[in-house]
Amino acid sequence: MSYRQPIPLKPLKDASDCNSGDFDALVIIALKAQTENFDNTCISRYYNYIEDNRAVDEYLDKEGGFILLPESERIRRLVYSPVGPINRDYDDVRRFRDAAYRGVKRALKAGANKPLICMPSIGTNVNTYALYDVTTVLGAYEAIYTVSRIIFHLLCVKHILSAHSH
Repeated sequence: MSYRQPIPLKPLKDASDCNSGDFDALVIIALKAQTENFDNTCISRYYNYIEDNRAVDEYLDKEGGFILLPESERIRRLVYSPVGPINRDYDDVRRFRDAAYRGVKRALKAGANKPLICMPSIGTNVNTYALYDVTTVLGAYEAIYTVSRIIFHLLCVKHILSAHSH
């Protein structure tokens, strides 16, 4: 059994970072996949894949989903995880956490070991949700932590069983 390595936080400098080969999945956490949210980012080229899938999957903007990218892309797994509406009186920053958690969990289920987690611009909502970026990172780490905790538990059980069998 291999250990899942911690995923470091690293700011992306440009589009070459997205395609460096250091990542095996791309998790896009967005309010909604709209061109203005994806402009001038290293993930703008992935917008068309989301748009194509939206045409055949009406729940993509509600629940998100997994998109297999063509072989021409270095990252073949794309997970789109929408935040959903944030304009209702009961919406808060937890919507970002939930989207990150859901997106990373889906990437892990697809077999990803080194997901790249991206959050396009949230526009003018940044004033209302000042800590959205921190909450997004914590939601992503929570998804990974849960898996790590289960692996640790299984390793402990395996160790105890092997110690008793001798």
